[in-house]
Amino acid sequence: MPQADSSQNAGQTPPDQQAGDGSQTYYQENSWQQNYQQDAYQQSWQQQNSIMAIGSGGLFGKGLYNEGAFSVKNGNYIPEPQTDFIMAILGEELGFCGSAAVIFLLFLTALLCQKVGCRANSYAGKLFCTGYGFLIAVQGFVNLGVVSGLLPNTGLTLPFVSYGLSSLCSLFLGAGVVLNIGINRR
Repeated sequence: MPQADSSQNAGQTPPDQQAGDGSQTYYQENSWQQNYQQDAYQQSWQQQNSIMAIGSGGLFGKGLYNEGAFSVKNGNYIPEPQTDFIMAILGEELGFCGSAAVIFLLFLTALLCQKVGCRANSYAGKLFCTGYGFLIAVQGFVNLGVVSGLLPNTGLTLPFVSYGLSSLCSLFLGAGVVLNIGINRR
């Protein structure tokens, strides 16, 4: 007869081995754990489906604008996917290679902002370009962390990709200022 792990249930015996009203105590003590697990899953439902979408894309994805029945996007598992969770859809449609290309382009944009900042004439131009490159890098990192389930949902958009008009306008405005600083260098 195999021995039960003594760390489980901390000295309690399962309800089928208890007599009388002791089984009710067992269920009362463990019901909060079941409720907590259900609440945790319901609160992270969108992130869980996002991870499922990224994983289902595989190496090369399911193709752009796929209309397959087994798509997370088409099954409406991620409501409003064009906003904060656009990377999950990109991961599903373009796969690992397409997602890596988007991440590389964001990294390259942040790096080029740093390069323009190093060559700027004024100290204010250096600060702006460095801060703007840092903004793109951190915002992209936080969005990717949310989509992959590493960070809690924050509401930050993926720079230059997500459908957020105020975020998109401010990012393009900042990119225009960085380009202007780059034109007026030493």
